Amino acid sequence: MLFDLEADPQELTDLGADPACAGERDRLAGELAEWGLRLSQRTTRSDAEIAAARGKSLRKGILVGVWDESEIPEELWSAYRDGDA
Repeated sequence: MLFDLEADPQELTDLGADPACAGERDRLAGELAEWGLRLSQRTTRSDAEIAAARGKSLRKGILVGVWDESEIPEELWSAYRDGDA
């Protein structure tokens, strides 16, 4: 959404699709991209740490739609069965 706050302070007319505003849309998209890539948005974990963590989310959480323990790996079910959860 894009508004001319001087001419339309109540933001009633969206100029986002107006071809005359293409330059301003491009400028704002560039600013947003630059903001998104700033250093504070970068992770402090190494690539190896990120790779090692991949897939672990599949081994946690609530098991929705499971009929019985035969449908899931033993490592996910044993904590519930043994009362360690």
